[in-house]
Amino acid sequence: MSDAINDKWTCMRYCSNCGKELQDDMQFCPSCGTPVQMTAEEPRMNEAVFIEDTVPKKKHKGIVAIIIVLVLLAGAAFLYSNVASVNTYNKFAELYNTMAEGAGKAETANILITDVWRNSIFQTADAKTDKYTKANAGGGQFYDDFNDALASLFDDQGFIDDLAEIYSLQNEAETLIKDLAKHPKSFDEEYSDFKECYNLFVRFTDMSLTAEGSLNSFTDDHNELDKEIADKLKELDIYFD
Repeated sequence: MSDAINDKWTCMRYCSNCGKELQDDMQFCPSCGTPVQMTAEEPRMNEAVFIEDTVPKKKHKGIVAIIIVLVLLAGAAFLYSNVASVNTYNKFAELYNTMAEGAGKAETANILITDVWRNSIFQTADAKTDKYTKANAGGGQFYDDFNDALASLFDDQGFIDDLAEIYSLQNEAETLIKDLAKHPKSFDEEYSDFKECYNLFVRFTDMSLTAEGSLNSFTDDHNELDKEIADKLKELDIYFD
């Protein structure tokens, strides 16, 4: 222990009862036997006194704060990615259902158009088509021109409502496919397959809305597209297993 430290803690001590001078290591007065009281600040000479060199600890609060922010950002990005994936998946499912429903309604409408067209040309009686192919709401003679029969079909309120539903489903599918164009990159394959199916869907449903061409071309296009879109929708089932 250095002299400087000894000098710091060394001082004269006297008995509180008789006033006799006491040595530093005495616990009782040698004259009167009175116990010597030591103050809390007085270290005993046989106890080592150490002065610890204190080095300011480095503060890492800034680094910790940065790490916490990065972890939160990573968590937020992961959560956003998961939410985006779920939303994208739901939109694909909605598009699938929309196209399946629209294709089903278009198939029914196209078959009726074909039947009315054919029965009018060949003047074939049929309970389902007579009201369109014959005058007086089916109670008269066959129309001489099949265009009159088709016009009668497209003027029928029930058929108008059916076409309105097909048109509405077309618009819903268009909105969905446009939204899905901004899909996450992990959905590139799904988007490509759904876009191909959507293009078939539009062509198929447009047939119901326009009824263009001849009876033969309309029938051939219907049969071809009907099979293609049915096969494509079946392929898309893999994404929902």
